Amino acid sequence: MNYQIRVAGVMAENRQKILAALANHPKVNPSALDFDLVPEPTNQYDPNAVAVYLGKKYVIGYVPRGHILQEKVKAGVKFIAKGMIVGGKDGLNYGVILNCKTDNDNEGMELKSIKRK
Repeated sequence: MNYQIRVAGVMAENRQKILAALANHPKVNPSALDFDLVPEPTNQYDPNAVAVYLGKKYVIGYVPRGHILQEKVKAGVKFIAKGMIVGGKDGLNYGVILNCKTDNDNEGMELKSIKRK
């Protein structure tokens, strides 16, 4: 299953600076980046939060609240998340669009176990 999302929370903290540095770095292709989706059950704002990490070091935002990806990541479904940085020109803020594809063939089986709980 494939999902395309616009990452939420890219305006918080220093995320705009990180995205600007990446978008303008000569050795980085801002339209072909790898991201990780990491559940944050202790997140004070949303116990279903899924952070979007770049390079396993920088949180650049979150899966939008209430999106089905939150439930799937929490259930253990693994995704390959490829994305691109958008915006930044003419005074616009930077954003990230992710394409998330399941990394395993058991997605249907794992979702059935969610429904049983």
